[in-house]
This record gives sequence, C-alpha cells and structure tokens, in this order.
Amino acid sequence: MPGPRCLVDASVGADSYVRLSVEVMDCAVASGDVLAIGVQHIEAPPASRDPMTPRTRRGPPVVWASRAWLHRRGQDGYWRWVANRRARVWRHAWSPAARLVAASVLGLRSVASPELKQSFRWAGLGHLLAVSGLHVALVVSLLSGVGLRLGGFVGAPGLGRAAGIVLPSLLYVGLTGAAAPAVRAAIMLGLWSLSAVWGRPAHGLTILAVAGVAMIGWEPSWMFDPGFALSFAAMGAVVTAPPRAGLLQVSWRICWWTAPVSWWAFDTASAVGVAANLVAIPVFGVLVLPGGLLAHLGPGPIASRLGPVAEAAAALLIDWAQLISSAPAALRGVETLLALGIAGWIARWFSPRWSGWRHLPPRAIVVTLVAFVAARRWAPPPEPFADFYSLIGARSQATVLRLPGRRRGFASGCLVGAKRAPAYWVTVLPRLGVRRLLRVDAPSSYAAELEQRWNHAGFPSVSAGGDCPAFDAARFQQLRRRCRWRAGGDVWLRGSYDGSRAACFVGGRWQPLALPSRHGRDPSA
Repeated sequence: MPGPRCLVDASVGADSYVRLSVEVMDCAVASGDVLAIGVQHIEAPPASRDPMTPRTRRGPPVVWASRAWLHRRGQDGYWRWVANRRARVWRHAWSPAARLVAASVLGLRSVASPELKQSFRWAGLGHLLAVSGLHVALVVSLLSGVGLRLGGFVGAPGLGRAAGIVLPSLLYVGLTGAAAPAVRAAIMLGLWSLSAVWGRPAHGLTILAVAGVAMIGWEPSWMFDPGFALSFAAMGAVVTAPPRAGLLQVSWRICWWTAPVSWWAFDTASAVGVAANLVAIPVFGVLVLPGGLLAHLGPGPIASRLGPVAEAAAALLIDWAQLISSAPAALRGVETLLALGIAGWIARWFSPRWSGWRHLPPRAIVVTLVAFVAARRWAPPPEPFADFYSLIGARSQATVLRLPGRRRGFASGCLVGAKRAPAYWVTVLPRLGVRRLLRVDAPSSYAAELEQRWNHAGFPSVSAGGDCPAFDAARFQQLRRRCRWRAGGDVWLRGSYDGSRAACFVGGRWQPLALPSRHGRDPSA
C-alpha cells in the first residue's frame, strides 16, 4: 500500500507474516518479490499494545524499517501491473480532489487526509472512501454491456453477459486490494450471473447468505470486520426492498439497516446521511468512478480529458461533505435517528393514514438500535475505570485524569501533555468514560483544535480553569518509568491517585504493575 510510509504485507517463513512500514522505498512490489530491509524496531500487533484498539483488529506485528531494497524480483503479471499502477497513482495524487479520486476508485485510503476521512464519516459518506459493493456494481454495470455484445456476436449472449460481469468484478477487486465488501459483491454478482446462464431464478437473500458463508469459511477473521457487517447490512436492505422502490426509499432503508452496526462499531449513526447520499451517490457513480477509472487506467488522450472531470466532481463531493458535516451535532447524532423512527411508528399506531407509508423504518431495526444505544450509553463498564490513564511514549507522556461524575461510568477529566492528533483523543476519551473536559494542558493551537473537534462530536465545551485532581508526581513518574521498562516501548499505564494500584497494557491485556518502594531503588531507573 503506497503512502507516506510504504506498507507491505510480507511472509516470514512458511506460516507467519509481518507488516513492513518503510520510510524510503519504491512501493511497486508484488507477490514473489524478495526484499532486504534495514530494521529500526518491531512492534507487537496494535490490539496487543493499545487498549483503545478494538480487539478484533489484531493484525500482524509491524516492522518499522528505514529503507528497503528489492533483493530478487518475482514474476511479472497482473499483480505486478497492479503494484506499478497503484504506486504511480500515489506519486501523482497531489490535490485533495485527486486524493479523493485515488482513495475512492482504487482503494488507496492512505492518500486521503485524516480531516477528509473525518468529514466524510460525519456526513454519512464514509462508504465512498472504502471500496465496497457499490463500487463493484457500478464498474460491472459499465462493462457488462460490452460482454453482452460480444456474447451476442458469438451466439451465446447469456455466457457473454456472465463473463462481462464476473471478469471485471474479479479484476477490479484485485486492483483495489480485495476488501471484504468488494469480495462479497463479486461473489454475489458471480452467483447471480450463473443463475441467469442456467435459467434458474435468483433469490437475493439466498445469494447473500451463500456469499457470507463462503467468505467466512475462506477467511474467518472477516466475521469481526465492521466493513463486512456494514456491507451485508446494506445489501440486506437492498435485496429486501419492495420491487418498485426508488432511490430515496432504498437510501432510507440502507440508512436504517446499517445504523446499528455503524453505532456499535464507530459510535456514529446519522440521519443527515440520507440527504447526503441522495446527492453524493449520483455524482460519484456518474462522474467520479468512471472518470477516475479511465483517467488512471485508460490511454493518455482519454486520461488527460477525463482526469480533470473526475477531480472537479470529487471537489464537489468534498464541499458537500464539509457542508453536511458542519451541521449541528444534534442533527448528526443517533438520538435524532431514533426520534424519527419512534415518531414514525407512533404515528402509524394512532393514525390510519400512516399505516401504509412505505418509508417507515423496520420495527426490528428500531428496536435493535434502541438496545445498542442503551447498552453503549447506560450499561456499566465491563470493569471499573481507573483514576488516571497515561500514554507513555519515547518523547511524550499524555495523561488523562478522571473525576467521577454522578452517573456510573461517566466522568469529567483533564488531558495533560497530549501530542497525538486531536481526532485520536476525541475517539479515546469517551472510551475512558470522559464526557466533559475540564482542562487541556497543551499549546494553544492544539487545545483550540481539540476543543473544536470535541464540540463538533457533540460533547460540551472545555471548561476554562477547571480543577484537576492532585497526585504524587514523583511516584507517578516512577510508575511511568517502570511500565515503559517492562513493555520495552510505547505503552498505556493506568492506576489510582494514591499509588496503591497500577497496571500496564502489555501483551494484549492489563497486567498488574509491581509498585515501587517509597524508599528502595527503582530497577527501571
């Protein structure tokens, strides 16, 4: 995966693999290449060193390298062409619009800035940045006509149509990195085309179920992938839609069917996403996707003419996403979506006029979303929160100091010494039970950006001059040194203000930390 640092999944031996993160390297490498690397350090998988990383995203160990060289070149073929093409796109994607085209059309999400990803996510358009069934279906719809004409020319229109569906979907899935939603779409399109060739009726839910079983059997870890769940929820909404459902009704159903998964996995479910998709999907399907594909894969004269068209449409999508994401947090929150669903069903019960309205959300989906929100918002945490949490790095030490609130599991807090991206803390602080910030001890520009993002996420403003808890600074520093000495790298520490309890997150779990003696020598010093 090309990007600011080249990411390569490399096998080490027969049964294990690692992820290389290389600072200086030509990222056009393909299967079969043998690399020589200069190793800087090796990190454990993300979920084993960061408690804020979902445990389903375990991933392989990460090897950080300063440089890598191609020791022996593998065979040329389709994957070599894919690697060269993706590396070329990364080198030429400079403007935000060009980066959006590369991210949404070719699956190069690393070229999109964090701000762009956040605005699309808040606007309910995050699915455009990840290659999904929508992308595969649009590509196949553009090319299936060619296969049908070729099949008619040789006297086998059904076989030609099937080839025009299966081959483009497989090639596009390989080009974009074979994400779980794209694989699901390719399997479903292949089964649907085979049913047409054999003259058998196709049943949408059956094909969806067969695709799901086949994918989980091939790669069981996809069962825990949020993109996999979102893709199946969206496709379930499509295949169960009424026969004459229009774009508005299908978008409305997808919004509701994906809301429980989106809320559970990403803490977001937006009612404004329906309006955003009504504009974004036609622009993306008509201009960005076909224009971007031909601009990056077509011959020079076509690429030079369609590239600016795709980038202009991408710039329009960026402005649209920023406009929608700037809406008040109350409109983007899950509470608005729940209020609409509950109000619709109340109106249906008390007014016969609404009984046949087709845009009412499914009752089971509304109940599921209510249960998910209640479980996330009001259920007690699986284990009591600690008094403080500290992220200890080589050059920075960020600490979250908690003040318990009236509601169990929710608290005010202070953030001291933060240097990571503000978007990271907007995600992490609620997971630590902090819903109100009293103070941010950081440079003024950093604190202002964090407060802006904090408010935009729907949390109250940072209080000016809030009182933070007092603690034994010397003993706290001893705990930090001992925890980092035990982990051998960046690590999370948690404990109590009086120093009686402390634990380090090592090896994927919180391990109790032996407390330093108040008079003895600290072995990690």
